[in-house]
Amino acid sequence: MPLLTRLLPPAAYGTAALMGTVVSLVAVFALAGVDMSYMRTCTGTMGPSACASETFAWQFALLSALLAGLVAAAVWFLVAPSVGAPRYLTGLVSLAVLGSVANSMAQTRARLRERYWALSLAICASGLATVVVSLSTAFFWRRDAMALVLSLVASYFVPVLVLGIPPRRSLFAAPELTRDERVRFLKIGIAGILTAPAYWVLSSSDRWVLGHFEGPASVGIYSVGYSVAVMGMMANDVVLSVWTPETVREYARDPELARVSLGGVAQSIIAAFACIYLAVAAAGGDAIRLLTAPAFHGAAAIVPFVAAAVLFYGLYHVAASTFLLMHRFSHLVRWWIFGGIFSISGNLLLVPYLGRLGAALTQTMTFGVIGIGVLLAAQRLYRLELSRRRVIAVVAGALAAGYAMSAPWSTDPLSSLLLKFPVGVLGALLVFRLLAPRVLPWAQHALVMRFRGG
Repeated sequence: MPLLTRLLPPAAYGTAALMGTVVSLVAVFALAGVDMSYMRTCTGTMGPSACASETFAWQFALLSALLAGLVAAAVWFLVAPSVGAPRYLTGLVSLAVLGSVANSMAQTRARLRERYWALSLAICASGLATVVVSLSTAFFWRRDAMALVLSLVASYFVPVLVLGIPPRRSLFAAPELTRDERVRFLKIGIAGILTAPAYWVLSSSDRWVLGHFEGPASVGIYSVGYSVAVMGMMANDVVLSVWTPETVREYARDPELARVSLGGVAQSIIAAFACIYLAVAAAGGDAIRLLTAPAFHGAAAIVPFVAAAVLFYGLYHVAASTFLLMHRFSHLVRWWIFGGIFSISGNLLLVPYLGRLGAALTQTMTFGVIGIGVLLAAQRLYRLELSRRRVIAVVAGALAAGYAMSAPWSTDPLSSLLLKFPVGVLGALLVFRLLAPRVLPWAQHALVMRFRGG
């Protein structure tokens, strides 16, 4: 950010953000929930039946991605000029769709094999590649959206290279599943394709509405603030990459005991999400003012609202695993449809008057309704032993504290960050004390053993 925001104009960020929304929508359609079916079917075993399911999942996903990439390219070619985006990115849109789908499948395959260190390495490699590609392109070739778009494509394909894919012989083998078995396999995650339009509306339509009313430059400023605000999503992904397969295993061992064990873990995860929100909301605006060019400083205003949406999205994913366990994943469709309608209405009503702030507020309200609603519905379906009232009270308190700390505490961004740090640490300790009291003694013991060389 200190370099790219001084080399690239806001419109370049806006174009890349709009392209990312097209890729995300088409990729979810192409994936069609196969990654969820893959996870549910193959968790805990990789025998002949699971291997046949893996082969079918990869064949379906890659073929679908190739076809969907062509559709995405056509959509971009036709729609891009309406928001001032260039058509020369058409071919890269198609390539990005293929990379996005392959990336999702490669990460699912690594989780099934419990290759969490490999996942960490893939994430680090992807981040490094993104930096190298974007800066190299901006310094030595073009100072426009191409620098960001090429780095986006690299971020999809590098994890695939690190994690690997099934052997070529497996990918080109004849399907071993019968027609009925393939239908049953696809039905497990079919909600993925049903919820794809709603998810896109929730997570991406704000940029198109903002682009229509204010242009690519405003979208670019919004996307910079958004990229800082969703940093908590990285931690969410790390936790949830383990949470989903482990809930399946724990439930398979003993459904009744799992209510207690999973309830305690879920409450600790929610505490972690609340602390991450607090950190991002408090520090995000100062980080933008410290690291970016002055043209992007307006992005700081949206950080606490989008960070809150990330928190609620984390709650949704914690609860969604229950629907996956009970083979009721399709029941989430109604929540996404409602959220899609809510999001479109909010963006159309608020963006013309509040601009970027209206789009961010819509994100908060939409994901808040879905996250809390799905969490309550999951508890009715399969009740985990957690304190609902305490969870709601702590999350509400964290949201209020994060918003209060989002304003600068000093004209100097670095001084503001230093002033907020001790308050943020106390807030995080309080959150863990209320929601996950067993975590603090464990962490203290781990630190003592670390310093003692244990």
